[in-house]
Amino acid sequence: MKIESKKNLFNSEYVAPIMIGLFFCFLFLYFGIGVYPDTEGYLNRSIGREPLYPTFLWIIRSIAGHNSLVIVCILQNVFAFFVTNNIYQFVQKKFLLNWVFKSAVIACLLLPHIIIPLSAPSRIVLTNSILSEGITLSLYLLFVTCLLKSIFLYHKKIIDKYAAISIIVAFLLSITRSQLMVTILIWGLVFLIKVIIIKRWRKALIVILFLGGVFWLRGITISGYNYMVNDHYVGNTGGNMTILTNVLYSTNVNKPHQIEDQELNGLLQDILETLRFRKLNYEEAPKGFINKVNYQETCHDIIKFEVIDIPIYTFVRQHGYTGSTEVKVQMDQVAGELTKELYQSSIKNWIMVYLQVASGGFIRTVAFLNPIFNWYTLLIYLSAIILMSVLFMKKNGSKITHSIKNESNHQVSSGAIMMLLVLTMICANVLATSIMIMCLSRYMIYNMSLFYIAYLVMIWEIVQILRRDTKKIDGTA
Repeated sequence: MKIESKKNLFNSEYVAPIMIGLFFCFLFLYFGIGVYPDTEGYLNRSIGREPLYPTFLWIIRSIAGHNSLVIVCILQNVFAFFVTNNIYQFVQKKFLLNWVFKSAVIACLLLPHIIIPLSAPSRIVLTNSILSEGITLSLYLLFVTCLLKSIFLYHKKIIDKYAAISIIVAFLLSITRSQLMVTILIWGLVFLIKVIIIKRWRKALIVILFLGGVFWLRGITISGYNYMVNDHYVGNTGGNMTILTNVLYSTNVNKPHQIEDQELNGLLQDILETLRFRKLNYEEAPKGFINKVNYQETCHDIIKFEVIDIPIYTFVRQHGYTGSTEVKVQMDQVAGELTKELYQSSIKNWIMVYLQVASGGFIRTVAFLNPIFNWYTLLIYLSAIILMSVLFMKKNGSKITHSIKNESNHQVSSGAIMMLLVLTMICANVLATSIMIMCLSRYMIYNMSLFYIAYLVMIWEIVQILRRDTKKIDGTA
């Protein structure tokens, strides 16, 4: 009995959770609490912040008082541990991986928590930060895990459980960071494809109507939150300010721009003059793709917080608005008026800048923005698409234990399906984020682990197919 208990104690199934747990303990103990300039907006439940994370902080502060930030960091690391271990256990059991691939999956899951402190100028440690990033990656991985379980366990009743959990988590993500509303769309796309494959056309309509209901619920949740906290039944402010920032960067500042409203026109001319003087414009960007991306990122915050924030704030205050929430709402409206004037004339340049920003986002999803890694990124994406296509076209996959059957009884590679889902999510995240803000590493990190895990799984499937084919040849011989 003693020998058996020792074997159980050191059984490999305990190794992964211990390693993952020790990793997050190290992050918490070594780096400590991360407070940043944006932290105040979350602590004060600013109208410019989505409601979930500020509410989470408010609840912990109400319970723990002065020790609340320590408790927040502990909870964020504990949550990250359970989510990371959950997706690891699912992948290794689903695909029957050996110890080499299991170790690689763990490394992939921990990679973002290493990459971000190394690449981000703020040196942010995700799970220790008093920012929405403290829970967003964990929520994102939970969403994907439940979605994958729903896809691969489609022949069991348990699909109802994971489908429900995944859409709830997608909703929570949408009220944590606006650009992650794409998770709701991804959920809808997955289940729309599934009901179309099984030819349940009425259910396809139900899925579409359900998605509309989720977005409606998101809208009233945010507006209701702002009404309770900030006395205004409105969505989050700041969106128009960010869009104006991007449009101004893409505008030809030497071209004449006029607004009929004389006061607004005076404000616009002052802003354009500042842009010309400080050379905060796409035309001033140095040559080279990386230089252009970096220049746009440098200019973005300067334009938003120095060039337009103060003048528009002053403009709004001069028109009699004094309450902090009221001022922010009016600032967003003024920014929208200025955008209308500039957008049409700057659309071509904006598209060019948008494509540059998005390209940087695709690179940062899987690597660093660097001349060497740029080529690596192109090759890794291309090879992933090739591997995925090969596995989809493989007709004799019936003995691969990790395949799933479609309605025609044809075995479909689970690894290829996972990669297709991940690539779709990468495109959705990059393209949505590029519209509103910069594609910094901490905004692109959500799909890094998933991409490399899907890549590893596809390699594992190819290895299994080759081994099976070799055994067939040997048997025939």
